[in-house]
Amino acid sequence: MKYRTEIEGLRAVAVLSVIVFHAYPNALPGGFIGVDVFFVISGYLITSIILRDIEAGTFSIARFFEKRARRILPALFFVIACCVPAAWYWMMPAELRAFSDSVIAACLSVSNIFFWTKSGYFSPETAQMPLLHTWSLGVEEQFYAIYPFLLRVIGKKTYKKNATLLFLVAGATVSIIVSYICSKYDPELNFYFLPTRAWEFFFGGACAVFSGGRERDHGWWACAGIILIGAAVICFDESSQFPAASLAVAGTCLVLTFARSGNFVGNSLSLPPLVMVGTISYSAYLWHQPLFAFAKIRSVDVPNGMTMFALIVVSLALAYCTYRFIELPFRRKPDQEVHLSKGFVGGCAVFTIALVSFGIYGNLTKGAPSRLPPQISNFIQENAWNRRCLAFKDPSPLQLPEPSCVYNSEHDSSYAIVGDSIASSLSPSLAAQLDRHGIALEQMTHTACAPIVGIKSSGESAQGCPNYIRTAFERIKASGVKTVILAGAWITFFDEKNLVLNKQQITLASSKGKAMVREALQSTVNELQEAGIRVVLLYPVPRGDSQVVAKVAKLMLTGNLKPTVSVSKEKYSSQAKDAVDYLDSIKGGNIVRVFPSHSFCRTTDNNCVLASGGQAYIYDKLHLTRAGADVVAKNIVGTLIN
Repeated sequence: MKYRTEIEGLRAVAVLSVIVFHAYPNALPGGFIGVDVFFVISGYLITSIILRDIEAGTFSIARFFEKRARRILPALFFVIACCVPAAWYWMMPAELRAFSDSVIAACLSVSNIFFWTKSGYFSPETAQMPLLHTWSLGVEEQFYAIYPFLLRVIGKKTYKKNATLLFLVAGATVSIIVSYICSKYDPELNFYFLPTRAWEFFFGGACAVFSGGRERDHGWWACAGIILIGAAVICFDESSQFPAASLAVAGTCLVLTFARSGNFVGNSLSLPPLVMVGTISYSAYLWHQPLFAFAKIRSVDVPNGMTMFALIVVSLALAYCTYRFIELPFRRKPDQEVHLSKGFVGGCAVFTIALVSFGIYGNLTKGAPSRLPPQISNFIQENAWNRRCLAFKDPSPLQLPEPSCVYNSEHDSSYAIVGDSIASSLSPSLAAQLDRHGIALEQMTHTACAPIVGIKSSGESAQGCPNYIRTAFERIKASGVKTVILAGAWITFFDEKNLVLNKQQITLASSKGKAMVREALQSTVNELQEAGIRVVLLYPVPRGDSQVVAKVAKLMLTGNLKPTVSVSKEKYSSQAKDAVDYLDSIKGGNIVRVFPSHSFCRTTDNNCVLASGGQAYIYDKLHLTRAGADVVAKNIVGTLIN
């Protein structure tokens, strides 16, 4: 296949889009679409290579796999190996355990599946995941594992252009349909999985078949392609729904098919700086996320813009070195002997075993807390947040509450708490306070479930929320409970750009969407009040800018053993404004409103304290530690009983 410098330039556009997005997400909100561009390019190049070899009668699946492995694995293993010591010395136990799991997933080519089970790609927590970006390698490697067999079956002994093109178009069509369905019902699955991404590879392959190695110099079509890619990168963001990526895919197809040396787009993409970045784009992609993540993990405060720019420069410098000294030497030359292949396979096996062993150790030891000074490891353990009775992906609970989720069951009078992980983190402390007054507590909490009937966020973990919350309220109405506390991550929930209400997609950016959500919340409260139940609305808890317990632990490592961590009251008020407006709008005669900010936010310096005197009140950015939950629980019980 003829070397095309404009493809290297297109790779540069893709990788720089992704890097800038991760460094400055607000500056280039659609930069993540650079990954879609990569997928199309991969489909184009791999199809061209396979079909060329089939047509020449030289295609070997074993040799194909070896070339792909030589292209991908050495640099990947090297970067992961470099991450391990940084993770060991800088990460807190929970972070190291999650990192260890991601190392295993990356080595086994299932990172996309692993991260699908964790936070969504756009969740703030992912900024501190050094191997988050390997999800795309998982998709690509899974595609490579299947695709050559399919083309080999279609081509059999000779290359059949029409049959191949028909297969690629049909495959892309099926994948698009699957992607469209998943975008409505499971956006996270749609983002991470090969079946919903395969159409991008197939379109790239179709371009390779259509071009057939012939020059198609139609500069205006190539210009249109660049415009489409630019529009997707600049105009779209994380909330953009299907078919947002199709613009970038179509644009990439046009550039691959029609950009040639001699026309404007071809010449522009062939500029030496772009070609250079494109040449090292794989290593640049590998390095940027670990550098960004470890900078955020190591820093007590969020790195500023200049720091992020410096890290971009460093990632490109490391990418060049990795390309020069890792990638190039491992790319097998045609005249090399077979015993080198055996050595390569053996080396990959050794690295895989070593890295997976590290991952297993990190998982089994729960992040190896023993590597930290005892005072710090004890502090972390003492300031965990309660996950007891927090359901996950449980849309049809057989029994609510579960017997183990009823506190103080010896008492006749009973309260209930319904909500998400915020409610879960509060429950044991609330139960302890209620026990002093002879009151039981029934805990019904589910990950990512706001205590509103019929509504859910778009995240994968929230898919079962409508059924779970409905079951919880039916149980409460039938049980004789007379007081219900509704608690949740209101700031996060009302900051969602898209929600689902009674299977209908709505957007909070519109006044209609806001009115529908407000009506759903009011209807929930009305339903409980009509059953004679007192409703307690727990207003938002102050949030941290970063992981609070981890931040305190890092400060303790510097010698500050009892640091204070706070957020300005002004910032908290700004964050909570929408949530407070929604909760304030709820009307009813039997509503009690509890404001945690009254306990955490000081009037003397206008700060909301998140940690002080050797105690943390918030664990990560929003979940209450036992100490923080004690403060809020006293506030609730004091308001209700006194």
